Amino acid sequence: MTAQVAHLRYIGPEEMDHSMGAENILNEYQRTAHLGDSENSRRAYLTQARLFLEWLELERVPLEHATAAIIADWRRSLETRSLKPATKALKLVAVRKVHSEPVRYLDFAELRALLESPAHSRRSDGSQRATSLRDTVILSLLGLRGLREGELADLRVGGFRTRQGGAVLHVTGKGRKQRRLDLDEDLWSLVKAYVQQTGRSMSPTHKDKPFLLGQRGPMTAQGVIDVVRRHGRRALNRDDVTPHMLRRTFATLASREVRDKEGNVMKPAMPPYVLQRMLGHEDLKTTQRYVNAAAEADGTATSTYLGVAAPSIPRNSRQADGGDQS
Repeated sequence: MTAQVAHLRYIGPEEMDHSMGAENILNEYQRTAHLGDSENSRRAYLTQARLFLEWLELERVPLEHATAAIIADWRRSLETRSLKPATKALKLVAVRKVHSEPVRYLDFAELRALLESPAHSRRSDGSQRATSLRDTVILSLLGLRGLREGELADLRVGGFRTRQGGAVLHVTGKGRKQRRLDLDEDLWSLVKAYVQQTGRSMSPTHKDKPFLLGQRGPMTAQGVIDVVRRHGRRALNRDDVTPHMLRRTFATLASREVRDKEGNVMKPAMPPYVLQRMLGHEDLKTTQRYVNAAAEADGTATSTYLGVAAPSIPRNSRQADGGDQS
């Protein structure tokens, strides 16, 4: 197989023998699939890898001919089936290009630019978009606390609990596992302002209401993805910015130690076990990928995890304009 051939996750070109049969490939896949994944994830990926090979056999496509175009056909075949978004995502993750891609993330400056993008978003008449505050909250919770898009879409107003100096966010992650994330005062102020803008409050009366609202009701995970992609294009001129990239950004930057020009530590590195708890990883090996992802980067120290403060509340954010929701 060549470097242009789409391939099973974790099997690199140096490990691939062109003459390997399907079972040998799956065995090699299983042997090398320990990198950063839990046992449950490894089993799930192996199952999806097997199903992909079966699909190739039904389509009469030799594995060595499984080019990117073939993978695109396979992706389209998934769209015709009644699968949950998470199931489709798992199937797509299980098959990747032959080369191992490095962890992609935003640097400090890019993250700041992205978080500030909604405040600079204007309609054709020059007025600020009504979705500015909502989008700021979305980007901040993804990029500054590492939430998954599904976790963010599933949030309820009652998931936020006030504490001194901020709030605690209760998140339901994979496998219905619960975790708690601290929100500093700046991030908590954004959340409260958004809830107020939408005519709700943090009182028990509204605790079961969906936190994020779109044009036609509660925002979906796909709606969150669309918001991130839109601001990635607007602020960074990039088409590859996704919620998961922001999660990786949080994990990578949080694990860094930031020093000033004199070498003084301005922001200590977050310990891996703390980062593991915040991200909801079952296995510390998964977290370790981000700890080792990249070299030191410059940053300005604040009281936040990353050295990147939550944006200010956009001006006129309380002047709701329901016709601009998306």
